[in-house]
Amino acid sequence: MRVRPGEEPADALEFGAGRQWNIVGATAVLASGAVVGLAYERGVEWWLSLLLAVAVAYVAGSFLLRQRRWRAKGALVRIDGYGLAVSGGPRVPWGDIAAVERTGRDEREGVVFVARPGVAVPPPPARIPLLAVRPPGRCGSQVVFFPALLDVSAEGIMAAVHHFGDGVPVRGGGTRDVSG
Repeated sequence: MRVRPGEEPADALEFGAGRQWNIVGATAVLASGAVVGLAYERGVEWWLSLLLAVAVAYVAGSFLLRQRRWRAKGALVRIDGYGLAVSGGPRVPWGDIAAVERTGRDEREGVVFVARPGVAVPPPPARIPLLAVRPPGRCGSQVVFFPALLDVSAEGIMAAVHHFGDGVPVRGGGTRDVSG
């Protein structure tokens, strides 16, 4: 989909951090165990349960606060007719992207945006959660998204690139490891 200068794309794919909300359920289970320990234990175990309950409450509270702050900022990533925009960073036009590759499998699955030769695609800002910034030699790009931690699937990202990418090649199914 080609967009003329000064014209907004009709639609776009916007996504952010989302699937890691499953950790809240796991935290609730740990907190429940700590509360049961507080209710029934005495002596040293009681104090350990209290310490665990405080630690779990702190971790869950800081996690929820961080997520709330990031969600208040809107989408972390936008794919549209102009290119790829990561919150807090410059927009990368489609002309600077040579290909988009789907690599890895399952939890290590990644979507890699590979720059054209001679073009330096800026990495996402370091403080953006759940976006991997890898050395270019490791997977061919500094921009790698891990769908297992985002609220969009790899198929959704690839379909958006195919739709908006202005002819950028989309390759999928590779087995290259993109983990750190």
